[in-house]
Amino acid sequence: MAEILTPLQRFVLHDDGAWMYYLGDDFRPTYGHETIVPDADGQPMTALQQPGWWATDHEATRITARRPVPAKTIGYRLRDLSAASEKFPAALTPAEWENRRTDDFLWELYTTVTEPQPDEVITIEGPWVRLDGTPPPDDGRTWVPRLPDALRNRPEYHHLFPGYLPGFRDHIKRVAEKHRFREFVFLDYQSRAGVTVILRVPFDQPVTEYRPARNRDGSVSRSKKGRTVTVTARRELLLDVPDRIAGGNRAEAAAHWDELTAHYQALLDEASVAACSHCQGHGYIPSGAEEVSRG
Repeated sequence: MAEILTPLQRFVLHDDGAWMYYLGDDFRPTYGHETIVPDADGQPMTALQQPGWWATDHEATRITARRPVPAKTIGYRLRDLSAASEKFPAALTPAEWENRRTDDFLWELYTTVTEPQPDEVITIEGPWVRLDGTPPPDDGRTWVPRLPDALRNRPEYHHLFPGYLPGFRDHIKRVAEKHRFREFVFLDYQSRAGVTVILRVPFDQPVTEYRPARNRDGSVSRSKKGRTVTVTARRELLLDVPDRIAGGNRAEAAAHWDELTAHYQALLDEASVAACSHCQGHGYIPSGAEEVSRG
């Protein structure tokens, strides 16, 4: 990574033969309904998915953009030339128009005469300091970087520096809430840091029991039929989940985020039970995720 000298420097990302420039602060890609494409040494650049980023296949010596300039008003012409007179001449110069602009009816008599103007060529100045990497992804996660002063106000490059992704514990809570056997999910439940997940898990061999119908007072009903229900076992897991994922850069932290997500998902998925043959299926032996089981 190149040395960062002053806050005034600009940065270009280089990755696998592509040179990616952030022009967002100095360049607007549209003018009215017209799309404006910047040039790198006269060659059109390619817009990247992230707004403000443009790419080229070489390290640019000069980046320019052509911005349309509105047509210049050079005078005013009488709409009906046959009605020209000393008071209302066939043409007025801009100065003559300015002197008579208090006459509200002039717009009804005259039309504007304009002259096209050449495009304005904007040069986006360097020097450009090379950084290795790609533009930041738009994946909904927030990156909190530790930055050199020169980049503190350049958020488009923050993902290349050490920092952390916050909110991982909340993320795993949402993952657990989608589990098909989830009963309850808590953060820091009963003063235990982490994500507590309570599952109602069916036995490896289905176990059922008959439950009689009951009256409102809790007594067994003689007139209503009961029902056979599938028996499940309660599994309580305590996942020791960190709240933030640190990394040398955003990509490194994001990869670790995804690895840990897969790890906790696997723990949830493998949590099962096997029926105990000595108690007619009313007891069970925990199977899978034993290292995070409670009780």
